[in-house]
Amino acid sequence: MQTRIRALLVDDHEVMQIGISHALRAHHIDVIDACASGGEAVRLALLYKPDLVLMETTLADGSPFDACRKILAGARDMRVIFLTSLDCPEMRNRCHAAGSHGYLLKNAGAQELANAIHAVHRGAGAALKKVPAASSYRLLSPQESKLPPLVADGKTNKEIAEILGLSDKTVKNYLSNIYLKLQVSGRSQLAALYARHSG
Repeated sequence: MQTRIRALLVDDHEVMQIGISHALRAHHIDVIDACASGGEAVRLALLYKPDLVLMETTLADGSPFDACRKILAGARDMRVIFLTSLDCPEMRNRCHAAGSHGYLLKNAGAQELANAIHAVHRGAGAALKKVPAASSYRLLSPQESKLPPLVADGKTNKEIAEILGLSDKTVKNYLSNIYLKLQVSGRSQLAALYARHSG
């Protein structure tokens, strides 16, 4: 039987709190409490000691990143994932600087969110600043989306070029775009991401 994860949800929209809590329950994740401010998040996190804190990046009191630092200072084995509607270098840097274990776009579906939480809980996302989600694949063009399974299968650029009828240079350019869009650093991370979301 899969272990249930205890999570604290921090979001200043009550509808989001209710919706996320309900959606995650079916995926072995129990939202043990929810709050709307960074200060309350720190208090509840240190009180309840949840496995994971899921925190919105645009709280009304403007303190999610400070809250993340305080939570991790008080409980180093706790994990924090940020939920954001903005995917840009500045947001990635702020999440990274706060010490979070990852961040996920708010338009992710319930299954993707649950997958990300379970991955971070297992430690798989600890070194990643963005928790890879299947929704990221929507950013790929139809031609780009043909490459991840071939990379995961161990094909070289030359082999991929032959299979898809492309030049080596085109394959290299496609891969560069894919790495950027999916926020992975190379072939091994791309292969791992594809394996996680295809199986």
